[in-house]
Amino acid sequence: MCIPLTFLQFIDYAIGGNGEGIGHSLISRTQEITVHKTVMGTPPQSFAFVDTPGFDDTTKPDYDVLTKIAEFLAKIQNDKLHLGKLLYLHRITDNRMDSAQLKNLELFAGMCDARTMSRVVLVTTMWKLMDPLRGRLAEKELKGDFWKKLIQQGCSVERFDDSSESVARIITGFSRTTHISGVDQEGKIDGIAISDQVTDPGQLQPSPSLPPSTAVLKRAKTTRMHAKDRVILLLGYTGTGRSTFINAIGRGDNAVVNSPFSVQPCTKEISAFRLQSRDQIKDPIVLVDTPGFGTQSDYTVLGNISNWLEVHHAIDVVSILFFCQIENNRVTSSDVSTWENFKLLCGEAAMKASVTVVTTGWDSAESSNARYIDRESELRTHFWKECNFLRLERDTCSTFSTSARAILDNSVRSAPGSRLRIQTEMIHEKKPLEQTTLGQQHSQNRSTQRKLQKQVKDLVRSVRNGLILAFFRIGRLSL
Repeated sequence: MCIPLTFLQFIDYAIGGNGEGIGHSLISRTQEITVHKTVMGTPPQSFAFVDTPGFDDTTKPDYDVLTKIAEFLAKIQNDKLHLGKLLYLHRITDNRMDSAQLKNLELFAGMCDARTMSRVVLVTTMWKLMDPLRGRLAEKELKGDFWKKLIQQGCSVERFDDSSESVARIITGFSRTTHISGVDQEGKIDGIAISDQVTDPGQLQPSPSLPPSTAVLKRAKTTRMHAKDRVILLLGYTGTGRSTFINAIGRGDNAVVNSPFSVQPCTKEISAFRLQSRDQIKDPIVLVDTPGFGTQSDYTVLGNISNWLEVHHAIDVVSILFFCQIENNRVTSSDVSTWENFKLLCGEAAMKASVTVVTTGWDSAESSNARYIDRESELRTHFWKECNFLRLERDTCSTFSTSARAILDNSVRSAPGSRLRIQTEMIHEKKPLEQTTLGQQHSQNRSTQRKLQKQVKDLVRSVRNGLILAFFRIGRLSL
């Protein structure tokens, strides 16, 4: 059984494919539990891979995912299927371990009893898209921090490098001793159908309106913001490149923002950076960097931004750049929730007039890569209909700096943005944060989440017991 991120690709290699027989939509494809059978090894042995909907699914809540897993495990307690391993797939390309991933890991760990930990494999994927050195550093940090307790309890760690040999290596740890049965002649396991195959599932140029490349970008004291400052807010998910963008604009010998490679979040607090040329332009550009979504709850991040805007009520926000990684192969429910909350902060008018989505990560594949362009199109069509889109190119350091300045120039040249809804509500209508549109929606969401917490906890316990029964073929569980 696997908790999938790129499991369909894993299956495609397992059944003899080349990893291309899968869909690449941003919307999660696995909606039901599916069993895929294959024969591997010498001598040949039969394997059945159980594909489950992933946690943080685009449209399916974790409660529904856990319910399906619990129901499946209940069906196989008659010994028709013996589980051999539990695979948890993690993209090594993920720049940060955000709150959604930590929640998923906590859910997964809760499903695993001490007796089953030795059957768990933590599998890192997408190594072909990752610089080898950065990948090794990320893997080391995962092992030494986020996965440390799981490893200490008996979990193993493997790499999936997009090959059938890699699949064989991952599963051969148990293929010689574990027999998977229960696949009947009609191709079903306890009435669940088995699939023999995996089913297919703007260029800018800098203009003179920017300060010259010799301009100096310095950290500004937020207590000294001026009414004439042209403020550009930088928002986005943790690890999407906002700090790197600021450093590219600064073009100094030393980084304006310390951005070491780590899966830990970099930006901890709101910081302002003033861009001024040597001739001291009249209205300086101020970049305001904010903690990324996924480091804290959306409401905490947006609430801190709201309070900052209220304190600096005299300034005008001319543009908002929302950073998003084009490399991400799925849009999760956490992503959708973040976007909806962000829209509540901005309001419809500001979303159209002031927000630009900056897609980053184009350096990992050529910009002409059809898959990345398709993802960008899908984001435009299904998720960010209201916004303009720009790409942050990074073929070389020079290209990246030019691309970053072109994006900044576009923000400065654009017509003055519309005032944000949160500014209107908190500054002009004098509403406290909890009474704003954002605050009221947060209150409703918290009420719903509280009702689900106990149900999810009970389901996790049910899944944990079901896994013990399925792993060890015991007819009764003594707790």
